[in-house]
Amino acid sequence: MNWYKIAQEFNDEPAPWEFPEAEHDYDPNWDYEVDDVPDTQLVSIAENIMTEINEQMIPEIGMGKAKAAYIKNAGEETLARYVFGTAPYPVFVINLEAIREGAEKYGVDIGVGIETTLTHELGHAIQDWMGMEMGEDEAEEFARHWHDFRQMYNFWD
Repeated sequence: MNWYKIAQEFNDEPAPWEFPEAEHDYDPNWDYEVDDVPDTQLVSIAENIMTEINEQMIPEIGMGKAKAAYIKNAGEETLARYVFGTAPYPVFVINLEAIREGAEKYGVDIGVGIETTLTHELGHAIQDWMGMEMGEDEAEEFARHWHDFRQMYNFWD
């Protein structure tokens, strides 16, 4: 069971962040307001995408497992972020409500919005892990290529 589901069941503070696979001890609560009761429909979409990232993309890249935390009140400009320095076990923070608002505003499917946002952040994790400069164009192309073709856009070779 996930940490936010435990909190939701007891309507209490979120359970402590746990990521035992990681070689770091980063906790999203240090820098963000974690959404301890996010929209369950959006969480389900995000969890499916994180499963796809961890089972299909990460093994091909050679990184460790990735994990996402759901945040709130980060501003409408903050859809998600890769937490710099957490690769090769990347941590993403994702603002599901901001993505929902953007999807509604621009007429984009919410699933596509969440998918391309998370895969974009995976692109940044790869850049960090490979010691590359953080480039928005490469991360965006990486996300779009995965969405369109279900193939990796290998910008790091």
